[in-house]
Amino acid sequence: MSGRLCPVTANPNPAWKHVQPPRNWAVVIIRGGLALLVLLAVLYVTQWRQRIAAPTLQRDVAAKLHAGSARCADRTGNGSTWNCLVGAPPAARCVVVDVTVTGRWSLRKHPHGCRYP
Repeated sequence: MSGRLCPVTANPNPAWKHVQPPRNWAVVIIRGGLALLVLLAVLYVTQWRQRIAAPTLQRDVAAKLHAGSARCADRTGNGSTWNCLVGAPPAARCVVVDVTVTGRWSLRKHPHGCRYP
């Protein structure tokens, strides 16, 4: 460098001419509130809402596996994964049940770590 400084211009970047001016604060707050409500609704549906009731799941699992009874315990707190003890105690087996957001359930083919409390 020769020691000369670059001249300062009033508009160094011509792209700033196309930037939208700030909106009204009320509009910004309303849109932020709506975005927060949508986020909370998604979290409720996917994480916090109990997906299926224990008695319903126990009855359905016992019927599908042709067992006399089934006892199920929720592993996750929101009903997405259950451990179920199916059958009478001498021949009882543990199965893992996955429940979707809509309440449909399926048995895992390889229930690793299945323990009924």
